[in-house]
Amino acid sequence: MQGLVYRQLDPGAPSDVAEVARLHCAAPLEWDAGHRYSKQMLQKVESRLNGSDGSISFVGLVCNGADDIVAFHWVQAKPGEDRPHAHAVGLWVHPEHRKQGVASKLKKLGEDWCQAQGITELRTNVFTANQTMIELNQRLGYEVVMVSMVKTLGETADAPT
Repeated sequence: MQGLVYRQLDPGAPSDVAEVARLHCAAPLEWDAGHRYSKQMLQKVESRLNGSDGSISFVGLVCNGADDIVAFHWVQAKPGEDRPHAHAVGLWVHPEHRKQGVASKLKKLGEDWCQAQGITELRTNVFTANQTMIELNQRLGYEVVMVSMVKTLGETADAPT
């Protein structure tokens, strides 16, 4: 972690917002080569990151000496739902900085932000193909409470006629 700087995203810094949005949308490519994202998706993520959609978020950044973003963790408050909680929307660490405690420290900073907001529950979703994140979350005390299942629909030989 030598030479790394931890800071919060400034929602008024368009270049940082755009870079985190790009990293967030591209992250699934690491475990899903078929993943695609659109310009519209990037714009929607940017509006959530900069709060123009009314959301309240913590986005922790880790930057190197050149001020390049090498990691981020995005947590969004969900105050109006069944009970006030937050959702860990995304976490990404550049491969050169993995296995050095960066993700764990970012997750802790997100938890601290939640507690300061009076939020007592942090939820997240993880793609089953992202085994590294599943293992990290389990080490940090997250429990599996629901499994989301997907079926791709289309023409099949056994479809009703």
